[in-house]
Amino acid sequence: MMKEPQNQPISLASLFFSFLKIGSVSFGGYMALVSMVKDILVDKKKWIDEHRIVEGLSIASILPGPLAVNVSTYIGFSIKNYWGGFIVFLAVLLPSFLLVLLLSHLYLQNIDIDWVSDFFKGVLPVIVAIVLKVAYGMFIKTVNSSFQYVLLCIAIASIYFLDGLLGIITSIMLCGILFYLFNAKSLSETKSSHPVKLHFNLTVMLPVALLVIFYVVIHLLSFNHILFDLTKTFSVMSVTLFGGGYVFIPLMQEIIVDQKEWLTNQEFIDAIAIGQITPGPILISAAFVGYKLSGVIGALVATLSIFLPSALLMLIVSHLYQGIAENLIVKTFLKGIKTAIVGLIFYSAIIIFMSSDYYLLDGIIVLAAFLALYKFDINPILLIVLSGVLSTFAHSYGGI
Repeated sequence: MMKEPQNQPISLASLFFSFLKIGSVSFGGYMALVSMVKDILVDKKKWIDEHRIVEGLSIASILPGPLAVNVSTYIGFSIKNYWGGFIVFLAVLLPSFLLVLLLSHLYLQNIDIDWVSDFFKGVLPVIVAIVLKVAYGMFIKTVNSSFQYVLLCIAIASIYFLDGLLGIITSIMLCGILFYLFNAKSLSETKSSHPVKLHFNLTVMLPVALLVIFYVVIHLLSFNHILFDLTKTFSVMSVTLFGGGYVFIPLMQEIIVDQKEWLTNQEFIDAIAIGQITPGPILISAAFVGYKLSGVIGALVATLSIFLPSALLMLIVSHLYQGIAENLIVKTFLKGIKTAIVGLIFYSAIIIFMSSDYYLLDGIIVLAAFLALYKFDINPILLIVLSGVLSTFAHSYGGI
């Protein structure tokens, strides 16, 4: 197993509750979650190093499925093997799943849920500050040469001009390749390197067995075929989803609204909105679909179906990756990727901020929160909750 910087063994319970906390406050997309992982697991608990996050992002970016869930699954696997991956997968999804259940019930009962959007508006500036703090901290440690400054500009330019999955993959691969080529001469003079060894044994089939068991259980439960139809539909989405939830929304709409007629067009738009304002991947909107069709069990089946197959694929690749992780070429490649990740985090902070409605006010909050986090090491979760509550109160009683 990969060695990490913790001094004491990490229990599955502590891993579960740590990611439950992370999953509860990771508003704003996958980079917000990555920032919370960096703040809690790297800086505070010192369970992992930054390079573990870089590895997870690198692998997740070329696999189907939501980046946030897949990166979390990889980190859980790197800490406690398969059990860690399973535990983290459940923990990081549970808060947003429960919130979508609540909001779906209120929505379908025609109860106003605008307060959730108000809370999210207040959280946004603090999330930007958290992401900026992580980006700045990684920048200081990572970017220490003129060539890396060039790579940083390349990464930001790639994601800006190409956008989406193509921008992510291009920035990551380009920075990794260029950094490797820049260091090729020194690498050729280095004799010590670890050979590539792919550890393919029976344990790698455990995720496959789990997926088969899941499908068998759903089939046995599907007396009216609704649950099985949910499983088939969202499982196909899970393993064909490249580029994140936003890229996949039009296809989801075509299948769920036009082909299956499970939701009206307005219900689909509202389901996406509910997914967007929860602290999790936007595809948690699948829980809304499942809840409308078959209650809580339908929401659970839809959620597992859209996230589990890609997460299990991530576990298989994570297992195989161990055989090449210590190879000198791979390690050098990852150092270049680390610079790209810094650029992606900076860029994501800008994108999150641009979704704000009040640039001046939110800009002031971002600066204040950044100083509170960086200079005084204030707990980011405290700032998130405080800002969200104040925003909800202001919108409800202040007429903002």
